Order: sequence, then C-alpha cells, then structure tokens
Amino acid sequence: MFETQLFSCSSKDSDEPPQDKNEWTTTKQRSCAFVNTPLPCINKTIHHIQELEVKMEKCFQQYNHVLKEEKMPWITKQVGAESSEDTWLSLSTRLDFQEANASCGDSKTLTLKQETEALLLEVTELIKRLEADREEAEKALERERQRRKKLGMEIDCMSLWRLQQLPAAVQKEYETCAQNTWELRWHFDCKSRQLRQVQNQILKIETVNRKIQEDIDSMKKHSPLLEEKLNLEGEAVTDVLLAYEK
Repeated sequence: MFETQLFSCSSKDSDEPPQDKNEWTTTKQRSCAFVNTPLPCINKTIHHIQELEVKMEKCFQQYNHVLKEEKMPWITKQVGAESSEDTWLSLSTRLDFQEANASCGDSKTLTLKQETEALLLEVTELIKRLEADREEAEKALERERQRRKKLGMEIDCMSLWRLQQLPAAVQKEYETCAQNTWELRWHFDCKSRQLRQVQNQILKIETVNRKIQEDIDSMKKHSPLLEEKLNLEGEAVTDVLLAYEK
C-alpha cells in the first residue's frame, strides 16, 4: 500500500520522465550540460533534492492519513456487526493486534522516513563537500593559471630583452674585442720595429767591436816594433838635443 501510494504521489508531483530510460538519462544530462558554470548545476541538484524531500514528506503524510482512514471504518464495522461480550473480547483482541500491526507499520514507516532523510542529508552534505572541493580546486587552478601567466610574462620579457639587448651587447663586445685586437696589433708592430732597430744597433756595435778588437790585436802584434821605433826615435831626439846644445 505504501509503495503504491508513494509511486502515485511521486508520479503526480514530479514531471513525467520519458518512456525510454536512455532518453531520460540523456535529458537529465542535457539539463546540466546547458549550464555554463558548475555552481548553478550544484544548486539545481540541491534544489531537486529539497523538492524530493518535500514530496516524500507529503507522501508519508498521505500514507499516514490513508492508514488512519483504513483503520477507522474497519473498527466501526466490527462494532456494529457484533454486540456480545465475546465479540467485544474478540474485537479487543483484534484491535490490539491491529494496533500492534499499525504501530509496527508506523515504526517501519518512521524508520524508512528517517533513513530516507538521513540518506538525502548525506547526499546533500556530499554534494556540498564536492562543491567545496571543486571551488578549492578551481581556486588552485586559477592560482596555477596566474602563476603560469606570470611565468609566461617573465619569459616574454626575457625573450624581448634578449632580442633587443643581446645583439647590442654582442656588437659592443665585438667592437671592444676589435679595439683590443687593434691595440695589441699596434703594440706588436711597435715592439717589432723596436726589435729590428735594436738588432740593427747590435749588428753595428758588433761590427765596431770587431774592428776595435782587430786594432787591438794588431797593436799587440806590432807592439815590440813600435817600442823599438819609439826607443830609436827617443835616442835620435836625445842626440839632436845634445848636438843643438853644443
């Protein structure tokens, strides 16, 4: 009875799904596919769960109302048909049994209601946690996008600096190296000229030194003759002086 009432209530309060199960699934997927952002889709799901809670509450209320209506006519009919003391005893026994069954059914209904509410609450909390995780992941993704954008800008700045400054720096370094090379070549040429001049001077000095050495050797060789000649000339001068004095 409860399942029939619940089915009729849910069929009456909710929109009728398509006959094809795949078509119904596709329609539900498309209902969230048209939403551009995840947050409205989550809100829509939570709204559907809340609507389902309201519908189930109505179904439980209708079930309790129908159950009470079904018990009261049965009790009235039994009291009107039987009036003896045994009948009242039998009626009391049946009534107690019926109340026990009703209380058992009510407890099962209450348990089912509580389990359903707990399940829906758990689903809602799970959706909220998933939404919180999604928002955190989206924030982390946004931070990574900003970081990637910043790194991209830094790379672009470095590339632009390299394109603009590197050729100028290379040209400047080339000019500096060329200037240093020219100066080194100039100094090398100067030193080469000085070396050639020194070498020429050395050759001249060696030539003069060689000539002087030859003269020294010649004088050493002819020194006895020169001494003899000097002695003869000295004697001749002495003789001339003596002759002049006489």
